[in-house]
Amino acid sequence: MRKIIPVVLIAFVLVFQTDATAKKKRKKSKQPVAETQTTKAEEPMTDPMGVQVHTLANGLTVYLSENHEEPRISARIQVRAGAAQDPRDATGMAHYLEHMVANKGSQRMGTTDYEAERPHLERIRALYDELFTTTDADARLELYKQIDAESQLANKYSVPNEIKQLWGLMGGRRYNAFTNHDTTAYIVDMPANRLEHWARIEADRFATPVFRSFHTEVETVFEEKNRSMDKPSRALYDAMRALVFKSHPYGTSVLGDVEHVKNPSVSKTYEYFERWYVPGNMAVILAGDFDSAEALAVITEHLGKLPAKEVTAEERVAVPPLKGEERAEIVHHDDEQVEIIWQAVPFGHEDMLVVRVMDMLLNNASTGLLDVNLNQTQKVRKSGSAPWFGRLAGWQRVWGQPREGQTVEEVEALLHEQVQALKDGNFTQQDLDDIVLNTVAQEKRQAEYNSGRINHMANAFLYGIPWEVFAQRNELMAQVTREQVIEAANRYLGDNRAVVVRRNGQPELNPIEAPPITELKVDTEAHSELFAEIKALPVDAIEPQQLVAGQDYEVRETPAGLLYTTPNPYNDLAALQVTWRTGRGHDPGLCVAMGLWERSGVGEMDLEAINRELYRGAADLYTNCGHWSCTLTLMGPEESVIRLWPMVVERLQAPVLTEEDRTKHIEDKIAKRQDDLTAKGTQNRVLKSFARKGEDSPYLAHPADDEMRALTLDELVARPSALLGQQRVVYYTGNRPAEEIEALLVDPDGTYEPTPEVPTIHFLQPQETHILLLDFDSLQSDVTVVAGGEVYDTTHLPDYYMLGEYMGGNAGMVFQEIREARGFAYSAGAFYSRGARAGDETSFQAILGTQADKTAEASALLLEMVQQVPPDPDRHGRARDSVAEKLRTERITFRSIAYWAESWRRKGLDGDPRAGLLAELPEHTIEQLDGFAGRFEQQPLTIAILGDVDGIDMEALEAIAPVTRVTLEDLVSYPPVVEE
Repeated sequence: MRKIIPVVLIAFVLVFQTDATAKKKRKKSKQPVAETQTTKAEEPMTDPMGVQVHTLANGLTVYLSENHEEPRISARIQVRAGAAQDPRDATGMAHYLEHMVANKGSQRMGTTDYEAERPHLERIRALYDELFTTTDADARLELYKQIDAESQLANKYSVPNEIKQLWGLMGGRRYNAFTNHDTTAYIVDMPANRLEHWARIEADRFATPVFRSFHTEVETVFEEKNRSMDKPSRALYDAMRALVFKSHPYGTSVLGDVEHVKNPSVSKTYEYFERWYVPGNMAVILAGDFDSAEALAVITEHLGKLPAKEVTAEERVAVPPLKGEERAEIVHHDDEQVEIIWQAVPFGHEDMLVVRVMDMLLNNASTGLLDVNLNQTQKVRKSGSAPWFGRLAGWQRVWGQPREGQTVEEVEALLHEQVQALKDGNFTQQDLDDIVLNTVAQEKRQAEYNSGRINHMANAFLYGIPWEVFAQRNELMAQVTREQVIEAANRYLGDNRAVVVRRNGQPELNPIEAPPITELKVDTEAHSELFAEIKALPVDAIEPQQLVAGQDYEVRETPAGLLYTTPNPYNDLAALQVTWRTGRGHDPGLCVAMGLWERSGVGEMDLEAINRELYRGAADLYTNCGHWSCTLTLMGPEESVIRLWPMVVERLQAPVLTEEDRTKHIEDKIAKRQDDLTAKGTQNRVLKSFARKGEDSPYLAHPADDEMRALTLDELVARPSALLGQQRVVYYTGNRPAEEIEALLVDPDGTYEPTPEVPTIHFLQPQETHILLLDFDSLQSDVTVVAGGEVYDTTHLPDYYMLGEYMGGNAGMVFQEIREARGFAYSAGAFYSRGARAGDETSFQAILGTQADKTAEASALLLEMVQQVPPDPDRHGRARDSVAEKLRTERITFRSIAYWAESWRRKGLDGDPRAGLLAELPEHTIEQLDGFAGRFEQQPLTIAILGDVDGIDMEALEAIAPVTRVTLEDLVSYPPVVEE
């Protein structure tokens, strides 16, 4: 018999289901342009985010959460429509529309003369409509030629990425958009003095959007689809969705079916916009430094004018039920993995919180059944679980990866054993209490950041849950009982399930081939009237931040090294990070030892007991071992951090490990990195590292397989203990006095040896410009142009910032010329690395990802842009203004202050350099940038290319520069093992 759900959970569901028709208290607006409705809780509630929710007269929902930690505001416009609302004959439509709305502007933005541009856009729209119903290949090619020709005419009036350019000038960050099955969202992080600017931009682009430059964006979407098919994780995810949801809209990729992606329609894109992008189906969500009443007035004045429209009734399609066990397999470049998936419940269902608790009992990275019985015992390489709650349906999945010599079928059986343990009730009430405690701590951490606040408010809107109910989700979770979890596990995790297996191998990849397009000219001086109007709006200046030792943070010298302490103004969460300046580059076995240490016990406590102690304190402990440093971090409630640190020290001094632990860890690490070598991302990283540093690449310093196997247990156990006798840098964030932290960390009678010297970083200086080519069977090539810079020079700090912004910033040259003008790539950009310490060299990189048959042409263009950076006064002015605005408005928040202070010290800087840099920027000239970038004109450069040699025009590539074919044996110290 089914257990009775507590009344409070039933209330959760009832409020959720009736939210659309619930009566809300009306509050008269201070603004005459629109009336607003304000939702407030009937009873007092604790809401650390202080969220206000309003509904404007046109139906637009507004969420506001003030956070005055820094003078910035994170903004999101959320639309309650995504890929699930795609027309069935035009999947991928929501994603196409996201690209259009995010990048293309409106009747007043992105154009110098819309009335002159309009006839050409209408002709392009008609041609795409004709293309949509044309199947003959020759006829389609002819239509593409006409679209290309008409696009050249329309381009005379187009201003590419003008919104992104404008945000660059105004200090905007993370301007972006995303689409999933349930929603589409448009985001930006802006200075607090730009709220009026933001509201005008958003009101304009959602009132009269124009989908110009459609054909270059189509090529960009093609590249994104090709890129997704290259990703093993995306391929696995799509296979899971197709099997679990079948004909339901959730069963289709967000990027759309290949045939639909190849056949876009401008008209259908507009139709989707008109149907779903209506105020009653949208929310404005703000978190940051603003006054809520003033922000609401600004939003009402501008976005409140969007015309109210009826919200289209959503067609809710039932998910075809799974019948028995249904299976599928894919092959891709990655670790083998098995996924077991059950259909579960959507967001807001009465069992949602029970399913969430059920999932965390399976896997919480510490005390879950999978953690304790499979991961910590090394019965599998890795395993986990995750629920997904959509608006229309949901799932629960468990997954696992086999160890060397183990089959996915054996892993699958082990996963079923743990699921059965859950169904049998092999957990305690203490486990449930610990889950709630850790969830609360995690959400406290999230609420420190505007982005975390935005995500919570967005979920409340997306799933139709009143905020006063959503804010009590943890209190509701605390009422979930052991009996409810057992009942839900037996009901949902039954025999009707899907199983998807990923085998490691070469996938069958069929690229989407785009028709050739003519390069569009980018006029960097052209702008719309609205661009000038918004740019000219007055703003109150924001004073730049200047961090001062003794005021914003404290640094003290101790016998064990430097100690930085920074207060936490938000909550009781503390973090203690210890960094030793020693790593794999000094001792190849150190990182092996630290990885093994993470599996150790201490005294009478085994690994399970340690993890339970940490979890019951809502604390996290993790290590990070790199080439020149090793870090250990303990974070959680301050009381837990102080109480648990002695246990961490004791565990470093005397870790309890067995020979079996050592053997399993080393063999697993060897097998894991062999599997990783088959992945595209890994191969691209090791190739770029070799291009930058040659024989000094860190990947050539990893211990070889035999060297790892030769490490004895005694040697490995001794290394963590030896760290305690070395000097270190400690970063503490919390509210205990520095004296107490020093007493906790430093033995006054101890001896602390200096850490080994870290050599200065140098970059490879080739004799001639050349190409390093690594063959990888994929749809896209990854291209990187690498240029070594100079020894870090404080007098060139403005040049470092300016070149990075000029080439790679918001609507920078690489992005505009590669993506906007030619549609060569989905990803394109550039950045200038300024080095970590005094004496280190700087470097420059320009990157792109492009279809294999475009590799040579795209590489030649990218190389030319680096070697001959074209001096453009207008672009230089925008870059200078953008850098200056970022320096004025950026804030190093309390959790990062100490890291930045130490980084300035290591570079030989006398404190915070930003004010001085800001003062120098107005004097920076285009001639100065041209002179600094001119070093790359004569300097030999390296082009690193990872791609399918069979798809690359090798003759054209060799005409650019000499090509050296490299293999993984050249790039890593642990080359692939070839089975005979």
